[in-house]
Amino acid sequence: DRKEGLASSEPPLEQMEHYINTQHRLLHQYNSQDRSLDNIFMDTHGRRLTEKQQYGLDLIQAPEVWKTIESTNRPISPVKVCIIDTGYDYTHEDLPKDNITTTETLYGSALEDGDGHGTHCAGVIGAIGGNDAGVVGVNPDPTKFSFHIAKALNSQGVGTASTVIEAVHGCISSGSKVISMSLGGGPSSKIAEEMFLDAYDQGVLVFAASGNKGEPNKDYPASYPHVVSVGAVDDKGKRAPWSNYNDQVELMGPGEQIESTYPGNKYFSLSGTSMATPYGMFQCLVLRSLRQD
Repeated sequence: DRKEGLASSEPPLEQMEHYINTQHRLLHQYNSQDRSLDNIFMDTHGRRLTEKQQYGLDLIQAPEVWKTIESTNRPISPVKVCIIDTGYDYTHEDLPKDNITTTETLYGSALEDGDGHGTHCAGVIGAIGGNDAGVVGVNPDPTKFSFHIAKALNSQGVGTASTVIEAVHGCISSGSKVISMSLGGGPSSKIAEEMFLDAYDQGVLVFAASGNKGEPNKDYPASYPHVVSVGAVDDKGKRAPWSNYNDQVELMGPGEQIESTYPGNKYFSLSGTSMATPYGMFQCLVLRSLRQD
């Protein structure tokens, strides 16, 4: 076992608890009764009329990509996508409900989200298209993918190294081929580095948020060699000033004022490399769906 002997050099996992947290910045909330948005979403009876397509979809050219794929009539294999975060509001009107699997840690049901961060990231990936509700995800067709929800963070958006490790193992066991981790803040760990190498060797690609300090410092888990580190850009495609930058950042995704799903059939606008991460994994999601293995 190539992990043998590594544990002795690691600090106790519980000592890292305060390091693992979400990577976002709260900006604005709106919900289905927000009258200031009547001209966009609502009629006078509070019924949603149209979906709002976020600028991020155009920036990554998601609609054009799916249109091109559909025009070729190539078969699509549904991809299992794992989100490691604060949970998932299973009751939300604009999120998929079928074929969802879960990994639960000490923080309770993965299909409940007391923080909202996980539900927001889930909406960036998979908010349902064509349902005249809310927003649209990078993959708006729930028949083309399914979620595995691993709840590694609590209702304050904080977790431990051990819950994140448990979540990653749960993702791999579920058959997930793509993992999205909009979290960070921990120190480098040989145990975690080996775990992500194992995931890579099993054909699982992991994406993580680079961090929001606007510094060249490396943040983990994003900066491990076998994790794709994702930074954030604004609606003009320019790096957000708060997005970390270093030689481990491999992709940039829309991350400023991203509107997405939030618990209670609400919608929030958030900024952060947390939001950029699910956008950054779009190409991988598409390519995996075209593979037939």
